[in-house]
Amino acid sequence: MSRKKTFDNGSYVEWVDRETLKYTSGDFSVLVWVDFEPGLFSGGRIIKGFTH
Repeated sequence: MSRKKTFDNGSYVEWVDRETLKYTSGDFSVLVWVDFEPGLFSGGRIIKGFTH
């Protein structure tokens, strides 16, 4: 599922899986986990970041 978007400064973001986005810049990268809040009609999001 890896889709990658590269920016002018060489950094990039790519989807790791359905819920995880990875941002990389040089030697630094962070994984961002994104999910919907519980509930049938919830519009909220849960976002957690992990350095990698």
